[in-house]
Amino acid sequence: MLRVIALTLFLPATAQAQSFVDCDHFAANARNLTQPFADATRTYANGAISLLSLDTGGEPACCSSYVMVLAPDPEQPFQICQLLTQDGDSGYSGVDLTGVRSSYDAATGLTLRVPVGIYNGAGSDPATVAITINQQTGVIRAR
Repeated sequence: MLRVIALTLFLPATAQAQSFVDCDHFAANARNLTQPFADATRTYANGAISLLSLDTGGEPACCSSYVMVLAPDPEQPFQICQLLTQDGDSGYSGVDLTGVRSSYDAATGLTLRVPVGIYNGAGSDPATVAITINQQTGVIRAR
């Protein structure tokens, strides 16, 4: 039994819940856009959907990187703005928008697989967060 408990302590941190918060979060600020800017932004769906890589300058030291998602609001004339977090507040130890992979399913929308780093207490473990954006409904989900 102790072995099972000990082994679960070393499972990858990818099981943490990913969540979106509105862009009124402290990290969702233009000064936090990572540089070079060409690597910090990606557009999809003929420019209708954007991903932006943000970093709060190393604070908190473990998880200062975030992904901002901009997508059309089907009911309003402005965009939906959501910030991807690990738990509603903390970011990631790294985000790589140059490594994003995309796929489209008419039933669910555009799925973007974003490489991230998840802090493990001593360093960073690579992981992938799947972000699905449905332009028809305006729903944005992460898993």
